[in-house]
Amino acid sequence: MKKPSLYSAFRMLFVGLIVVFLIVYMKSIDYDSLTGLSFELIPVLIAIVFALSFRFWGSFVWAKALEYIGDKPVPINHELVSVYATAWIGRYIPGKVTWILGKVIFSKKLGLSRAEVAISSVVEAVLQVVTLIAVSLVVIGFDARLDVISGGYKLLILVAAIGLIISIHPRIFNRLIKLAYKSMKKDGLTALPSISWGVIYKVSTLYLVGFVLSGASYFFFTKSLYPELGYNELLYIMSAFNLAGAIGMLAIFVPSGLGVREGVQFLLLSAIIPNDIALIITIAARIFSLIIDVGFWLISQIGRHSLKLKPS
Repeated sequence: MKKPSLYSAFRMLFVGLIVVFLIVYMKSIDYDSLTGLSFELIPVLIAIVFALSFRFWGSFVWAKALEYIGDKPVPINHELVSVYATAWIGRYIPGKVTWILGKVIFSKKLGLSRAEVAISSVVEAVLQVVTLIAVSLVVIGFDARLDVISGGYKLLILVAAIGLIISIHPRIFNRLIKLAYKSMKKDGLTALPSISWGVIYKVSTLYLVGFVLSGASYFFFTKSLYPELGYNELLYIMSAFNLAGAIGMLAIFVPSGLGVREGVQFLLLSAIIPNDIALIITIAARIFSLIIDVGFWLISQIGRHSLKLKPS
């Protein structure tokens, strides 16, 4: 019998850790708060379409970041989407490093440079957070209803956003990358790929589309539970959920921003939705996000394995 390779063993360990922390994540949910929950089917179906579109769009953005940094075409295929989906669901493992490490390790079969994969993954992750925070704050930053967030939270968000923007400045970012890869000459790298303002601009622009896809999914999900929600609140809801999601990503040692994201969501939702309903939506949205993440991963794995089964 052929022994599993180190790559296969690590993949099994990685998936095993994800399963463990997903169970922990699911046990933390207060299901009693969802008693009597009802929803409208059509808005939920629309929400699912937008939510899955956002996940697949993320794999497209990562591929484009690879292309911009490596200055060569990167095909978007089942294997690449599978790598992205595995790394994406790896966010449920505390530390967030798996979001980047998963891509570096599992992209081995894609024939890509580890340096380019690592750098593009960091760029994609940081710019996703920066873009979501920046756009969300622009949309609702001057909304009087944002007063539900305390001054301390606002200051923390502002400091985090400024810190991320400073860190992604090409001169600073490229210097950090060089320090990180100083001892990795075993890869045979003669020169490290670097980012420019052009790369930052292009990836950030792509994530503006991601802002719309992600935000729209949560708007329709919220509307399915609270039909009274008007379309005039579309931008507010989109910004509220995107801002909460980005802050959750910044909670490095919390699995998928558990608790942090929900806290911000509830604060923002309670400004326009009754507190008891806002709490239900917040908890239900966590379950919805979990189901979509698992569904995205399963779809990517089915696509990857179906490709392998095709006759040559």
